Parts: sequence; C-alpha cells; structure tokens
Amino acid sequence: MVINFKNELNMMKRVKILPALLMVIALSIFSSCEEFGFPVDESYKRLFSPVTFASENITATSADLKLSKVPGADTYVIEFSEDSLQYSTIVRTLTLKADTLSYVSGSTSVYLVRVGELKGATRYSARLKAISSTNETPESKWDLLTFVTRSEQIFKNVLSSEKTDYSVVLRWDAAGAGVTHIVVTNTIDNTTKREDLTAADKAASMKLVEGLTGATTYTAEIYNNDNKRGTITFRTNESVPSEGKVIRLTGTENLNELLAAESGDITLVMPAGSLFEASWLDPSSGNTSNTLPLSDNITKLTFWGVEGDVKAKLHATSIKLGAGITELRFKNIEYYGKASTADYVLNENTTRAITHISFEDCEVHTVRGVVRMQNDANMTTLEKVLIKNTIIHDIGNYGITHTGAANTKLTDLEISESTFYNITDPMCNMKNIAASVVIDQCTFYNAFGNGRYFLQFNASFLPEKLQVSNCIFGQMNATVFDGTQTMRASNPKITTAFVENSYQTTDFFVHTGYPMTGIIEYAGTAADLFVDPASRNFRIKDPNFGGLTTAGDPRWR
Repeated sequence: MVINFKNELNMMKRVKILPALLMVIALSIFSSCEEFGFPVDESYKRLFSPVTFASENITATSADLKLSKVPGADTYVIEFSEDSLQYSTIVRTLTLKADTLSYVSGSTSVYLVRVGELKGATRYSARLKAISSTNETPESKWDLLTFVTRSEQIFKNVLSSEKTDYSVVLRWDAAGAGVTHIVVTNTIDNTTKREDLTAADKAASMKLVEGLTGATTYTAEIYNNDNKRGTITFRTNESVPSEGKVIRLTGTENLNELLAAESGDITLVMPAGSLFEASWLDPSSGNTSNTLPLSDNITKLTFWGVEGDVKAKLHATSIKLGAGITELRFKNIEYYGKASTADYVLNENTTRAITHISFEDCEVHTVRGVVRMQNDANMTTLEKVLIKNTIIHDIGNYGITHTGAANTKLTDLEISESTFYNITDPMCNMKNIAASVVIDQCTFYNAFGNGRYFLQFNASFLPEKLQVSNCIFGQMNATVFDGTQTMRASNPKITTAFVENSYQTTDFFVHTGYPMTGIIEYAGTAADLFVDPASRNFRIKDPNFGGLTTAGDPRWR
C-alpha cells in the first residue's frame, strides 16, 4: 500500500480548522439574537394537561371519571355538555379543589371523581383543565372525553292483580325519582296517550292509567321533562264480554243463591285466585249438596276468570243445567270435583236446549267425566264442544265427552293446544254420526287404559271430517310396559291414514288390530322426550325430536 503524506497533511489541517469555524458561526448567531430581540411565545408557558382523563363504571345516572394529578395545580374544572365534543351548551360545571379529591385505590397520582344526577341514555362530553390559584403559571389546555349513560329503568314490574282489560297501575321506584309524565303507546296501532303526573301520583310513586283496550300490548315510558327514566311493556287482560248482564264478583258471593235468582244472558267475572264452592241444603233429602243448579231462566252463562297468577276456582260435584240455557262457557278458570269416581262438570239425563259448550284457558280435573249426556230418553243435541288451551287431568271412566246414549248427539268436537294426563277413557264416545272431530296440537301422557279407546264411535260410523294432527302420545295409562297392555285407536278401526305429524313414544302401546294409522314412532320413552313427565313437566328436552317446533301442546315447546 502507498501512502501520500502530502494529502494526509492537508486533511489534518482541514480537520483542525473546522471546529473553530463552527464556534465563530454559533457566536455570531447568539449575538444576532440579542441584537434583534426575537419575541418568545408565552402561550406555551402553562400547566400541563392531565395525562389521564377517562370514564368508567357508567350507569344510567352516574359515571366515574379518572384524572391524573398535575404538578403545580390546586384546582380542576370539569364542564359537561350533552353532545359529542361540541360543547355548544354547557349543562354543568364542577370546580374541584385538589385537597378534597380522593385517589384511585392503590394510586397516589390519579384522582377518582364520581359524577351523579346524570340523565339516562344520554351522550355527554366532558372537558377538563388544571388551574393554579397562585396565577404564577397559566391554566392548562382542555382535555376532552365523551361517554353515553345507560338506559334508566325506574319502573317496577306490573302486577297481574293491578291490570284489567281496560286499565293498569304503573309503579316506579320512589328514591330520587323526579318525574313529570308518562306516555303510553298502543303497539298495534302506535296511538299514544300522555298522563301528566299530579303531586299525589308523585307522592305515591304510582299512576292508574285507564281507557285502554283489552288483550292489547302497550309500552309505557316515564319522563322527567325530556329525560326518559324508564320503559316497561305490559298486556291488558282479555276483554270481558259485554253482551247481556256482567256481574263482577268479589269472591265472597254464594253462587248457588246468585244463580238461582238470575235470568237471561249472564257473565260471572271471577277474581284471580278466588274460590267459589257449590253448597246448598237440598230440601228433598235434607242433605247438603255440592252441585250447582242453574235457574231455568238463564239462557247463556259464562264463568270468566280474570287473568292473574292463580286462576279463579270453581269447586262442584256437577253443574245442573236449567231448561232454558243454550250456551255454557268456561274461560280461564279451574274447575274440579271431589273425586274422579263420581263427579262431573256436566252429567245430564234430561233433554236440554244446550247447544254450545266451551273450555278455553282452563284447568279441569278430579271428575269422572267432563261432558256426559246419559239416558236413552235424553234427546239433547250438542252442536259444538270446544276445548282450547286447556289442561285436563285425573279423569275417570267417562272420559272427555260422552254422548253414548241412544238419542244424544255431538255434531262438532274441536280440541286444540291442550294437555291431557291421568285419563283412562276416550276423547269422545258417540253413538250418532258427527260432522267433525278435530284434535290438533295436543300432548297426552298416562292416557288411555288397557283395551280403552282414543276415539269411540261404537263401530257404527266415522265422522264426515276426522283429523288428528300435530299431537304427542307419551306413555299410555298402563300398569306394565312390556307391550302386553295396549290401547285402541278407534272403533271402528281405521286403516287409512288419519293421523298427521303426530308421534308416539315407545311406552305408548297401540293394539295392532286398532291402529293409529299414520302416527310416527319416536325412538324413546316419554322420559326420554319430556323434561320431567312424572312431575307434569312436558317440555321437550330432545333437540333432535322431529316434532320439536310443530307437535304437542305449544305451551311445552
């Protein structure tokens, strides 16, 4: 390698000259600054903004704000607006002295401030600045954040005992509840009504709202001026029939005396949870009777149970029809007798004018039969028996409907959305031709005894219309479950399919000579299909059940 010492020497000289030149330039610059006096921006001389400014634990009416301590600051100001970082209108200002603030747990540098009395479901913007009271250092710039409070709910649940078919009592929490009015909206047609709250309403924390429509869902909203403080949805009770004479009972009346004196079309409105027991002294025998005789002058009678947590109860050994009654209706009540070996809902041996009987939203139990027409001299013709959304259980050997006397008739039987358990005998026992028998969306358990029929037409006819659809037959009423005891589908037997989308469990045994033609076999017992059938819980627990959403009483789906 050849080294050029002359070049190297020149380079060393340049290196020594460079620092000196830089020093001269620097001195010249500082000298110039002092000479011309450039201004300094004093706006940058201020307190630092808090490093931390955040919200947490947000409820409908409060929020926790965390802010970090600023050196030299002894006061903090927080301003609030109800917008998104616009601060067009300040709705609240907090001035906080540092020596009054508490720290976040475990910290000595971050304060915790709880802000209350906020509006529910509202966006707030908050801005924070630090201030020194000595004025030696100007206040900090604003630090910003925004948050949304949760929806507030001061309404209490509506009590079933405090709503009718035309009114409701609305209650709310009293503590700190500044309120001005309630808006009630009909969810069907969206009509609204405003209820301004009086001083008495506010003191009681309740409001009676009237003028509503029956069987309708409403939404109520409670306000403090424009601030919504709660929302609740409720449904009014089904409207009581207005035809004829409506008698609203209290639960203390004697039904035997009342009905003996009435005439015409009557609706008895029975309070939820009430109990009416038939009892009267029979002068012919001198004994107490628990039947419920009806006046011959009554033409239509409805037992109407008000909706509530517990159904109204009617306890009798049977109802004795008068000569003039044409319609008998049971709505949302529990009817029961003393024993399933002796008592009935109806057990008539005389020709009557009755044509229509219905059970809707009811529970019927502990009777020998539900509707029975006996005696060959009885010429009664029932045009229709309707059973809907009803639970019937513990029924003796006259089954659900029995018009098996020579001259009694049931023209139209319709049963739907109902549950039957602990029964031995048929859904119908008929001797004279019927126009229609329809059984749809029903659940059966421990039903139909050995050799007993589901449908008994006494081998003489089949209805013009026969439909069994969307039903579940779980465990027959037997003493052994090895197949030696079997029930019978119909008399006469039907070999063409008359059962649609309906299922039988493996412990429901149908006699091969009397088939339930068209039924689908479920590969399991009733205990495999239902949650707890022994305890009367017939909810379906098998997610793979073919009729999961279509078969059985809808209340169990």
